[in-house]
Amino acid sequence: MPCFLNLFKGRMISHRGKRENMSTNNQRAWRCYCVRGDHENEICLIEISMGADRLRSRASIILLNVASGELFVWHGCKALPHCKELAMKAAERLKEK
Repeated sequence: MPCFLNLFKGRMISHRGKRENMSTNNQRAWRCYCVRGDHENEICLIEISMGADRLRSRASIILLNVASGELFVWHGCKALPHCKELAMKAAERLKEK
């Protein structure tokens, strides 16, 4: 998997659902992404459903409003320092867009 993620240079985003299927289409303004990866070139954002039950103490989460451009980064209390750093780098890359 890390070799595959290196192809995207730390900019891979996996969205939920299918655009063609309205029952699984998640085209709302707010989107929630779990940050994965161990190195800067392996960062992957995976969209998860929103809700307090989705927050994990060892994870970093990015909350993005695609309509207004608002962006929040949440770190769990047990998130490792390098995971927090990768989440902040991913947030910076989203701001560039």
